[in-house]
Amino acid sequence: MPKKNSLEILTQNGAEIIIKGETLEIKAFKLVDLPKFTLALQTIMSDVFALLEPGNGIVFEKGKAISINQEGWDLINQAIEKNIESLTTILAAYTRKPREWFLDEKVGIDIEEAILLIFAILENHYDFFTKRLAPIVNKIKAKQPEKK
Repeated sequence: MPKKNSLEILTQNGAEIIIKGETLEIKAFKLVDLPKFTLALQTIMSDVFALLEPGNGIVFEKGKAISINQEGWDLINQAIEKNIESLTTILAAYTRKPREWFLDEKVGIDIEEAILLIFAILENHYDFFTKRLAPIVNKIKAKQPEKK
């Protein structure tokens, strides 16, 4: 398989997912969204990487079916609950839907739809999260003193 360059990793083709009977296209976020996206990602980053860690109850490999046990579901629910503001900012950036659409009590998405959308984004941008972002976060973690 040919190696992807940095620009290809950041600008992968979009994917589509049907949520609430509407087709949402998942694609790279716009430049104008970069500051909000970066701040939201900093807030949720450790939980995103926890979802991608081996042995956490979630088996996620690009192009394969996702397998989630109870430990994995607990981790997902905790991450969503803890990071709802950041999560909706990220979902809005990747889908071009207003943030309020995700939070609307009448028409907003439910937890199962949110999880489907999160995994669709992770799968479509898997290379970005694992090949670009994870090494940066690991370097930062390695420089921080251990908490006791």
